[in-house]
Amino acid sequence: MLAATQKALKQKLHAQRVNIGRYGHSPGYPIHFHVIPIYDWVEELFWKNERYRLLGSFAEGPAETPTDGAELTFFVWREFCERAEPPAIKGPVVSEVVELLRKVQEGDAFELDIFLRSAPDPDFR
Repeated sequence: MLAATQKALKQKLHAQRVNIGRYGHSPGYPIHFHVIPIYDWVEELFWKNERYRLLGSFAEGPAETPTDGAELTFFVWREFCERAEPPAIKGPVVSEVVELLRKVQEGDAFELDIFLRSAPDPDFR
């Protein structure tokens, strides 16, 4: 399901990258995943915000890319989830993205069900 979500975000919504993280480490909270699309405009906001340049000082040596998934996830969480007034988004609103992903997941769940029913090993199910 995560692969189908990533594929939909990249192909249908043109996310540059998709960061996927597992959460639920605190007692009493179930394991769950956060799927964070990184669009060009999100990364542009990251580079324009001088506060996040400090993150570069934690690196030891040159990196493969100017930034990484951890830095962008941190940026998205702080700016879009925790701020009282987050930056304006470009593109579809959250409800539209959720609807698209629900449709993708419904199709993916159908394919997974067919796969599991056809699995030769009953222990695999």
